[in-house]
Amino acid sequence: MQECFELNEQDKRFMRLRQSIEELRQQRGALITVLHQAQEIYGFLPEKLQEHIAEELSVPLSEVCGVVSFYSYFSMKPRGKYLIRVCLGPFLIVSVPKLSKQFDAISRREASDD
Repeated sequence: MQECFELNEQDKRFMRLRQSIEELRQQRGALITVLHQAQEIYGFLPEKLQEHIAEELSVPLSEVCGVVSFYSYFSMKPRGKYLIRVCLGPFLIVSVPKLSKQFDAISRREASDD
């Protein structure tokens, strides 16, 4: 889906994002707020959307990509309807080996078919 993602200026989502960017453009630290709003609007932040945001806010694309990849809230791929987060810290893996084996079978950060 990400490869097929296109920005359409006639799309209501694009118009909402454009309005958000216009309102926030001059504010210090606008990047994270705009990224949050873009993720709310589109559900994820594909590369083309990140490029658009970088251009509109006049910030380097590397900075946008760095923020998106640093914060776990942001996703570059579409997510499923329900987001499940599981702590797989060393203590849990040692304490509950049966549980860790079950989650090893599920690809991390991927949506399941169901």
